[in-house]
Amino acid sequence: YYFSNVFAVFDTNHDGTIDFSEFVLAEAIGNKKDPDSALELSFALLDTSGDALVSYDEIADFMEKEEAAAIDPKEIATGIYAMFGVDKAQKLNKQQFIAGCKKNALLAEVFGSS
Repeated sequence: YYFSNVFAVFDTNHDGTIDFSEFVLAEAIGNKKDPDSALELSFALLDTSGDALVSYDEIADFMEKEEAAAIDPKEIATGIYAMFGVDKAQKLNKQQFIAGCKKNALLAEVFGSS
């Protein structure tokens, strides 16, 4: 699930393969050190529905795959949504996600901009 979304992010022409230009793009994005690029990549990986929005469930699913801790992924997602200052019924757009991560050190650490 998670890895298929990683693949989909870089398979920009959706032909089921990663060609050389898509590989170069993936390398360039992966090697960027600026916070916005890291957050944009995190957003793209979280947005498994492809609707350009991130939902509570998408964050919970991501945390379930990422965290090996004994903490419930939905509890983590609830805390993350609280840090963004939104209700879990709402979805975050890319601008909200990036701005929220930049304002909160913990979110920046979780999503790779620190």
